[in-house]
Amino acid sequence: MVADLLDPQTNEWDLHKLQLHLPHYEEIIRLIIPSVQKPNDKQVWLPDPSGVYTSKSGYKKLFEEKVLDHPDPLDWMQLIWKLHVSPKLQHFLWRALKNALPVGAQLAIRGIQAELNCKRCGELESISHLFLSCPFAVEFWKKVPIQASRLGETELENLRDWLTAFVKSPSLPPVGLVSSPLILWLLWNLWTARNKLVFEGKIYHEEDIISKSIAEAKAWEEANVKRAKHQKKRTPVSKNPLNTPSCWCDGAWQESTKAGGMGWIIKNTKGEVISLAMREALRKARDSKLKSLQILSDSQVLVLALCEGRDMNEIAGVLQDIRNLATLFCPISFTFVPRLENLQADALASSGLDRLLVVT
Repeated sequence: MVADLLDPQTNEWDLHKLQLHLPHYEEIIRLIIPSVQKPNDKQVWLPDPSGVYTSKSGYKKLFEEKVLDHPDPLDWMQLIWKLHVSPKLQHFLWRALKNALPVGAQLAIRGIQAELNCKRCGELESISHLFLSCPFAVEFWKKVPIQASRLGETELENLRDWLTAFVKSPSLPPVGLVSSPLILWLLWNLWTARNKLVFEGKIYHEEDIISKSIAEAKAWEEANVKRAKHQKKRTPVSKNPLNTPSCWCDGAWQESTKAGGMGWIIKNTKGEVISLAMREALRKARDSKLKSLQILSDSQVLVLALCEGRDMNEIAGVLQDIRNLATLFCPISFTFVPRLENLQADALASSGLDRLLVVT
């Protein structure tokens, strides 16, 4: 059980047990932050980011399962250019579906003298073999954090049919992708890993390719979200309720090193800084016997989740802790502010990241 992998004292992951029982999944599991207050277990619906089952999401999941056996024809040549991925991935996918990637079988058709067999298993290297039927690919798809029960065991041998069946499969927590299909980034990095092996003799293991795919997908999606936010009109900060201290918070994260920084500033009603560090802020809030509080954050998703009572699979434990702590203050409010109005907390978070304070 999951509880057996947690330290009974701190309720944090027991690293020794993770390394002993699930070494291949340690990095992904450690990204899931459990609640420190040990709430009761509850069931969640993984196909939806909120964890809540609806008839709509149930029907969608049922439809996706049917697609595995009866893939509907899609106009991939049109769909490719509408996918929420980088242009290089769109071009790569177009070449793959047009049988235009320079794998062994295609080179043989063109009469090019080159190594025709797969570098990993020795079989003739075709596009379908490289991505689907090579023993390395089969094991690879069994390990990826994607909600698809038969991803590594499907009998589909055509890349087009395989993509039709699985391209909409959601990534599992805590990957954190919203709109960019992780499966396409995985295909791309399978291809680049193959090229590194063929031309440079470098060997990448399944876990290396998965981690690189997730990092690239999240970086690309985050960059595009930020670009969209900059185009939006700034909204004013709501007025602070009378005599209510305000808490400005922010976080910074570096995917490559799994390092993070947090900043939390508590100000009294005159705007004077009571505390600048997150740990000190919690202590000062207690020592100052604050009764009411206004929380301000530039994470609109988090603020909406707290204000509207939504759940989020990826940070369910953290949300539960925040809600429990919120009961200590009356009144308390959660307010979204643009990043430009949260620069002090942002600077603290970035400073913490620069010092490589690893968040666990």
